[in-house]
Amino acid sequence: MMCSGALKLNRGRGSAVVALVFLSLIWGYNWVLMKEALKYASPFDFAAWRTGIGAATLFLILLAQGRLRWPAHFHGLAILGLFQIAIFTAITMMALVTGDPGKISILVYTMPVWSMAFAWRLLGQKPRRAHLLATAAALFGILCMAQPWRTGIVSLSAVYALGGAAAWGFSSVYSIRLRQTGLDMLSITAWSMGIGSAILVIVAYFVPSPAVRWDSYFAFILFYNAVLAMAVAWLLWIYVLDRLSIMAASLSVLAVPLIGTLSSAIQLGERFSSIEMVGMGTILLSISVVYWQGGKRGDTKLKTRIDVNQRRVP
Repeated sequence: MMCSGALKLNRGRGSAVVALVFLSLIWGYNWVLMKEALKYASPFDFAAWRTGIGAATLFLILLAQGRLRWPAHFHGLAILGLFQIAIFTAITMMALVTGDPGKISILVYTMPVWSMAFAWRLLGQKPRRAHLLATAAALFGILCMAQPWRTGIVSLSAVYALGGAAAWGFSSVYSIRLRQTGLDMLSITAWSMGIGSAILVIVAYFVPSPAVRWDSYFAFILFYNAVLAMAVAWLLWIYVLDRLSIMAASLSVLAVPLIGTLSSAIQLGERFSSIEMVGMGTILLSISVVYWQGGKRGDTKLKTRIDVNQRRVP
């Protein structure tokens, strides 16, 4: 009986690893597709379509499960939808207008550092010395990536990317309160995405832009973003979290910006200078330290923050 139980456990972990590989590939390659989408639609138009279809897909899942009902704590869901869906998605797409997908993905993935700072201010979670050192390393990496000494200013795409990371970090801390109210993750995701997409639809309507240029490739990009990168990938993430430790899963997802960087180099010809490579490595190392220290400490709130918010990685 013990051997049978161990075999089932190993199979469960093995399937979770396979799911994590597919998840990282989906999210990683999506950075290239989001850049490609801007050839066909404006940032706000694409953001509205992407989140709208993604929200509709999740609502259909809730309906099929018989759990679609008006949520409690709608005000909190609206705040989460504003920051984690509307603001994050919009300014990330704006970063991609002039920025390269690989560099932007690395900068956006500074989210855990921002999240740690907001948790300190809003939740009173004082960071450890290792966290502060990781933050300093991340700031050094950001400088290497942005290279303000070349032009005298930080590029607008880098500012947008870091703004997106900050919005994601704030919402990750705020979402802890929603989890404490008893709302399940699927309902939180569906309703916050629905509210955020509604905001983006309104913004897209009032911001002048060329009409969306529809063809089969753009339809594929939209399907990939809305259904695979949002709905399906989120379900894969929940499956992984049920079978692997939070720390192992979160550290593994750091493969996403690496896949995005590699994909951009292969498909779009993105190139990186030596100092940019140093910056990328420093940022990824600093993020790893944040996750590793949180996992060693057994911080429940940190685990909750990672649990809730890594699921909607672009």
